[in-house]
Amino acid sequence: MTEKTPERAALEARAEALKLTFAPNIGDAKLAERVTEAETKASSGSDKSAGPATPSQAPTPAKPTQAKVPPADPVARLTVIGPKRGRRRAGRHFSAEPVELDPAELTDAELQAIQSDPLLIVSPA
Repeated sequence: MTEKTPERAALEARAEALKLTFAPNIGDAKLAERVTEAETKASSGSDKSAGPATPSQAPTPAKPTQAKVPPADPVARLTVIGPKRGRRRAGRHFSAEPVELDPAELTDAELQAIQSDPLLIVSPA
């Protein structure tokens, strides 16, 4: 399927606005779950509504992007959370316990493998 539904495009726009990294082949349900979690965290402690944005409120994505740390805005550390049962990626083990990584210690291939894995939640530390 090459065309995205309007709902999927809006969901990806919300994820990008929250600076979430995700694989292009992540399912709608999993991406929606990650977006909801991030929106809840972002709105906790503020007066913003915790409800999801409607497609008309979501910004439109400028272009499709790969989940990658942008070189202009280097992240000193990344936090990676995996599934409860664990997940191995790039020679490392990730579980429900957050793991902090220094992107400078990873090869480009390892960083891409971790960031594009749909079972891993990657965020700046």
